[in-house]
Amino acid sequence: QVRKIEIKMKIKHEGEVNRARCMPQNHFIVASRGPNPEVYIWDRTKHTSFPEKESVFCPQAVCVGHSKEGYGMVWSTFDEGHLATASEDSTVRLWDVSTMSKENGQQIKPLATLAHHTDTVEDVDWHYKDPNLLV
Repeated sequence: QVRKIEIKMKIKHEGEVNRARCMPQNHFIVASRGPNPEVYIWDRTKHTSFPEKESVFCPQAVCVGHSKEGYGMVWSTFDEGHLATASEDSTVRLWDVSTMSKENGQQIKPLATLAHHTDTVEDVDWHYKDPNLLV
């Protein structure tokens, strides 16, 4: 038997959503990727359940550093606020979104850029026991 999905919230996003992931330590914080290089950070408590048609795209923070779009994205289960992203620009970048201010649209720069790949990095994940190892 297939369960029906109930939509409880919508948030305006630029373009399609390639991937969205909730922070494991705080399910109200969501990271999303779209058709551009940026990674958007959303605090669901700052948005109404269903936006007005005139409402604008307004993430709480924008992770800026990739030069192409991507799909790979994972929150650390060890360090709250730490996010790893992979991209078609052949890099993996590490972010700390716990530095987010209360101002919407704050730009966050990467903590580190791993540029050892020679082609698109499709996905990324943290090792399940080692907080310092990405796979």
